[in-house]
Amino acid sequence: MTRPDISYTVSSLSLCITHATIADIKTANKAVKFVKDTPSQMKFPAICPVTIGIVAHTDASFNNHDDGGSQGGQIIFVSDDRNHSCPISWRSNRVRRVARSTLAAGTLSFADGMDTAQFVRRLAEDIQLIPGDTTIRMISDSRLLSDASNTSSQITDRRLCVEMSAIRESKEKGEIQIVWTSGDKQLADCLTKKGASPLALQEVVNRGMLQA
Repeated sequence: MTRPDISYTVSSLSLCITHATIADIKTANKAVKFVKDTPSQMKFPAICPVTIGIVAHTDASFNNHDDGGSQGGQIIFVSDDRNHSCPISWRSNRVRRVARSTLAAGTLSFADGMDTAQFVRRLAEDIQLIPGDTTIRMISDSRLLSDASNTSSQITDRRLCVEMSAIRESKEKGEIQIVWTSGDKQLADCLTKKGASPLALQEVVNRGMLQA
């Protein structure tokens, strides 16, 4: 629970508890060895209260489960203008329904991350940590999602239209800002797939410093 970098492994193992195999036990043992071999800390530096904001990284891996399911990941930070940051919430979980495309998987994960970030913002507002008009920076490495959020064109997947409409509405209201980043700078990448490098996320969590 205190190691975001192994969230995907923990999530994937939790899905196979009732039908675990020798291979799953080996994966669990490998994860335990990884944790022992890579000491980690979670640093919470002083954050400037005048420039504090909320930054959310969300990602998804399409169709990477045996039954066609996809994996989503999110990590939410509070951060200031010096990039001092504190992780507030993170999660790696199966996307809530089978996605028909990469865009669908990414959008569903993004929408869940947006909801979590808005909840964090409401809590921060209630304790007067941030002003009520604070815009959440939503970081995604999906060009398809970024482009779709900037247009009013209809999406053929009707269920996906609802999620995209909610994202567009939040963007138009100034509640969120969607920022595209390259895949190697997507901190939620290791929360969604096996074999993804956790080094970037480890560095941010260990140093308490987001990349500029």
